[in-house]
Amino acid sequence: MRKISSVAAAVALALGTVLAGPSGVAHASASECTGGSNGFIDMPDDATGKYATGFVVNAGTTPVYFSLYYGTINGRQRGWAHLAGKTSPAGSDRFWMDWSGGRVSPWLQCGPFPNNRNGGSATTPAMVTADDYQFRVCGSVYPDPAVRCSDWW
Repeated sequence: MRKISSVAAAVALALGTVLAGPSGVAHASASECTGGSNGFIDMPDDATGKYATGFVVNAGTTPVYFSLYYGTINGRQRGWAHLAGKTSPAGSDRFWMDWSGGRVSPWLQCGPFPNNRNGGSATTPAMVTADDYQFRVCGSVYPDPAVRCSDWW
């Protein structure tokens, strides 16, 4: 009887997940995390800090660096995403920062933002860090639409 109950419970759980679907991401448009919205602060496009995590696309001759930095900004530790390297012309690369924890579940996407049109670096707005918060940087490089994300930090 225990085996049948376990199987029935597993089937019910699986059907409930399929029928209800995943909880999804609490998306933010760029405007919901710029200009001081929702606790974010805007950052200069050349801002760097202490490296937390990231990844490189096209590591050979045209590397594009997706980095997550943190540092003390206005007296508080904050994290932000940074894009640099041989970015595509005309703002065709995209990047963003995901934030998880606290009141946000499963995560909030801050962005996407285009790369800087002049080929320089670009940043997302920064969010305060906390023990129960996690951040990661994600993005894609033109013409490859594949989205990559760093590990959570």
